[in-house]
Amino acid sequence: MTRRLLAFPAWSALTLSAALERRLRRGGHCPLTWRRWARLWCREQARRMNRDFRTDLYQADPEMLWRMRPGASHRGMRVNRLGLLGDEPLESPPEGGRWLFLTSSGAAHGPRPYPHLLGDVLRAGGMDIEILNGGMHGATCEQGLALARRLLPTLRPTVVFISYLWNDHWRSSVATDEDMMALLRDDSAFARGSDQSSSARMVRSLRRFAVRAHRTPPRVPGRRHAENHRALVALIREHGARPVFLDLPGNQARAVHPGYLRRGFASTVAEFQRGHARFAERVRELAKDLSVDHIDLEPDFAAHSDRDRLFERDHLHWSPRGVNHAVRSLVSRLAGAGVITPEAAERSLAQWRPTSLCPDDMRAELRVEPLPAQATAGSEIEITAHLENTGNTVWLARTEGALGQVRLAVQCWPEGGEPDAPPLIDAREDLPHDLAPGESVTVQHRLSLPWTPGPHRLRIDAVSELVTFFHSHAGTEPLEHRLTLTGI
Repeated sequence: MTRRLLAFPAWSALTLSAALERRLRRGGHCPLTWRRWARLWCREQARRMNRDFRTDLYQADPEMLWRMRPGASHRGMRVNRLGLLGDEPLESPPEGGRWLFLTSSGAAHGPRPYPHLLGDVLRAGGMDIEILNGGMHGATCEQGLALARRLLPTLRPTVVFISYLWNDHWRSSVATDEDMMALLRDDSAFARGSDQSSSARMVRSLRRFAVRAHRTPPRVPGRRHAENHRALVALIREHGARPVFLDLPGNQARAVHPGYLRRGFASTVAEFQRGHARFAERVRELAKDLSVDHIDLEPDFAAHSDRDRLFERDHLHWSPRGVNHAVRSLVSRLAGAGVITPEAAERSLAQWRPTSLCPDDMRAELRVEPLPAQATAGSEIEITAHLENTGNTVWLARTEGALGQVRLAVQCWPEGGEPDAPPLIDAREDLPHDLAPGESVTVQHRLSLPWTPGPHRLRIDAVSELVTFFHSHAGTEPLEHRLTLTGI
């Protein structure tokens, strides 16, 4: 109802603009065409995503709606000249093959996205393999097909992984992705007809939008979703590569982040769940019909004893622990599908060790030498902490840009302050060296105390920088200490 109410004032405004445009046309002035309007919409979508990620990662693209900006950086990774997240492609595919991932945000999320972590695991087992990550936030199979047409003739991958589900069945904001791409080409039904002003065409489109606002179509309707997947498979095989469908699970049975509902991607959680189940079943049927390998990781996630910890708070994207779990499962499933040999899978899983860049089971036994209960405001106290790596993840002491670097973290809040208030002090102390599972280290930090007298709360924990605090990752309580500061 809200969308319908908003549509009618806009309809009135465009009616006036249509009359004004006719006058401008008679005067020889350039009108607002549908192609220009679609380009403005694409730039706005890229701007919104950049605002959400607080970076300049995306730019509008006339063929794909938007794409990653070459040279941009995301979570410590660079975007190469092809607009793919990661290193520049090699001159020729290595002996172990070149794998291209055509997916949505699951392959672009987190400090070490799952395609890159998969490459790390396989290379640890001796496989000479190159990973090219075509994952993109908000991408649908319409954009995936456009990207495949752009990349396949020159990259010559050996295996292409396809995973487009979530964004495809979400509701469109204005028109389907197919319609928006047609507008950009200026060959849609809306864009044809020189005897009509573009504003007038917008009026008629907006009128239809207002009438059906309560049931806007998915970004990629079901029939088009199947057509695009058939076209992707045919294109991949035409270029001598092997297509593989991936079904990457979310935690949609648990909940959906309210932000997705507020943006109109679905009206209810039930609608969200039904849409995903319907599209996933269609992909399974297509895999059988086209004789394409289909790898579904849902059973492996369902068998996990603590499934909720495999996901971020939005219940869609994987946490670092979830990425590790998915990659282990994917290596085994790839061996079962014959993409890699069972020996290579076994060797890779045996040799690979997770790191704090994308931690798996990252736990610490933390002991601190006795601290004073009272100190002078503005003075310093010595903190001596003993840390033991009790998980299976290697703690990195030095990394590029500090991403995934493990440090001792000391934070201080005034007692009784707001729960979500930033700390008065947020101090760090580096580790002297990397710490393998089972190893221990002693870290000393000289903490400068706040100048405000009164009771304060110290929290001492370890942190993998820009990834997670240990207590958040492992679900344990950090060490806390009450300290009263007195006036000078």
